[in-house]
Amino acid sequence: MREKLFVGANVVLCVLLFGVKLTGPLWHVALGVMLVIINVSHMCIQLKKMKYRDKKVQLVDGVLMAALFGMFVTGMLTHPLNGILAVKILHKFTALLFILSMMAHGLQHRKKTAKQGRRARTEGGINVS
Repeated sequence: MREKLFVGANVVLCVLLFGVKLTGPLWHVALGVMLVIINVSHMCIQLKKMKYRDKKVQLVDGVLMAALFGMFVTGMLTHPLNGILAVKILHKFTALLFILSMMAHGLQHRKKTAKQGRRARTEGGINVS
């Protein structure tokens, strides 16, 4: 349940953040900070499990964290640097990278859940396949 709430909040925040012309710059900043807080807290909770995962999962998680960090830093630099185009482009690129890595992360969770479900069915004496 907690995972579904986390995913739902992330999706809603990302959709709202991509609609910056609808929300306005102040709400964009507030929603961006909320996205960072939610994801950093999730990452801190998952840190213990990360070192036991395989290299593919660690790579996607690393890209996800780097994209979140890059998105946050470029977002914070946009206003003080008077909206320099290179910083805006980098911010949008890291946002896209964040979305793509979040989708890859979600697919990894689905594969893991499906694998655990198959294992539970076969261990329980029910072989459905």
